[in-house]
Amino acid sequence: MAYQCSVVPSFHEDYVLYLNESGIFLGGRYLDRTPVFFYQNDSWIMAETKDYVNYRLYIFNKTTKCFYPLYKNITGQRRFLEIVENSTLRVRGVLENNTIVFSSEKNTWKLPIKEINPYLWLNEESKHLVGVPLNDRLLIYSPLKHQALALKNGSFLINLYSFNEQVSGISEAIKPVSIFIFDGKKLRHVSLLYLIYDVNVKKQSIGYVEELCIKGGFNITKCEDLLLEH
Repeated sequence: MAYQCSVVPSFHEDYVLYLNESGIFLGGRYLDRTPVFFYQNDSWIMAETKDYVNYRLYIFNKTTKCFYPLYKNITGQRRFLEIVENSTLRVRGVLENNTIVFSSEKNTWKLPIKEINPYLWLNEESKHLVGVPLNDRLLIYSPLKHQALALKNGSFLINLYSFNEQVSGISEAIKPVSIFIFDGKKLRHVSLLYLIYDVNVKKQSIGYVEELCIKGGFNITKCEDLLLEH
């Protein structure tokens, strides 16, 4: 029976989002060569790679939504991860009893675990959450990739993983993949996508939640003028 549990179509898809005070903007969906954004020295840096070893860096212009070369290459996954992890924009959640604490230079947010666990695929995911400060608010997301395998009894084997972290477990249902906005008191979740598995036709499909695109989108392209100030 296991061989009849088809997960076709099965693919890996990445979202690139741009966030500011006016909303969330969809920069594009990518099936291959996904660009990575991080914040360093008061600038947005975009990294692109073809072989996951050699990275090319670009400056991303927030006004024109385009990029131009930084004329700097980075070779090696470990070195690239060090640069991304040192980005000043992100803060990792730290568990203290039944609370997740996010601390930046200007603010501290304390989120009860019971507020966010109902939206996570596995409760253990709460140990790996990352926050992005937006003035007095905090954008919270899971850096782990989501993978699900349907089991014969109707439940799902869940695998959540990144380069150096992995969480596995069994879940009775697949929840939407969400990001969260926390103002220190109230938690708001925004569903990015959800998975549908129909055991009758043995087919997995994906539906997108329209709220993601409510502010519109833009195409990430190369800047025409390489001397454009950022």
